[in-house]
Amino acid sequence: MGLKTASGDSRVARSNAGKRPPTAQSLCPLCLCGEEFFAVVGCRVLPVLVDFPQLGVAIHSRGLMIVLAAVLCHLVGPRSIEWLSGVDRRQARRALLWLLPPAFVGARLHYLLNQWPQQAAFWEGGMHAGGAIIAMAISLPLVLRHMSIPRGAFADAVVPSIAGAIAVARFGCFLRGCCYGTFCTWPWGVRFPDGALPYADGTLAASAPLHPVQLYFVASAAGVALFALWMHRRKRYDGEVALLSVLLYSLSAALIELFRADHPGRSYWGPLPQLEWTALAMVAASLTALAAARTARRPTV
Repeated sequence: MGLKTASGDSRVARSNAGKRPPTAQSLCPLCLCGEEFFAVVGCRVLPVLVDFPQLGVAIHSRGLMIVLAAVLCHLVGPRSIEWLSGVDRRQARRALLWLLPPAFVGARLHYLLNQWPQQAAFWEGGMHAGGAIIAMAISLPLVLRHMSIPRGAFADAVVPSIAGAIAVARFGCFLRGCCYGTFCTWPWGVRFPDGALPYADGTLAASAPLHPVQLYFVASAAGVALFALWMHRRKRYDGEVALLSVLLYSLSAALIELFRADHPGRSYWGPLPQLEWTALAMVAASLTALAAARTARRPTV
């Protein structure tokens, strides 16, 4: 199937067809306006946290949250892995350090694939969690085999740390205002401040309440982390927690992507966005792996 982008076709128009501009009568009275919402949570849209124009240095909120997610994962992760699996925390820390570069490269390549050909520079733009998860799933067995660490037990134990890191990084998307959702009339619809990224291209009406897709992903990742901790003592075999967690996150991602707004440059593969295909592929892969594990554990007659 051919690769298309949302620019130049009618998908953006279709995604907003039939949606009237927001008015006082059409909006849910419980929807929070941008100023009220960010006052409640104690923050606001902050694409750039600190800017030193004289030095040419700027600290971006999304990049800072990604760095914070990686640091927290490597500080908390080894202790969590040791507690859940018995793997020595020093070995766990070295394994995480080996897994970080593939995760970063996978996340960047996935972003470039989704933005191609509008975005071609490797060091510019964002990252996608799906690519990081896929890259880690490929590299984890190789790294753990080299370090003689039990793969299934480690994979189960690392899930809470990885999911927590994804939640932190996704909150950076919320601070920046990217990865925004479609028009929303539900009580939790969020109206970003005027001039924020969701309204920059004119696709969405200024101050229109939107689905907080970024926070949906935060909740999804946090839920996966809690599920992995709850499931750990109930698992039937090593690796089950990891596979079920990937399945749960992929299913939630496939659902959440339906609420993501189109924007110029978003890639479509046939009728669906590329990110939706990725989530569905991860669902299929995790189901296949779970079925294979169940078959392997079935006693032979």
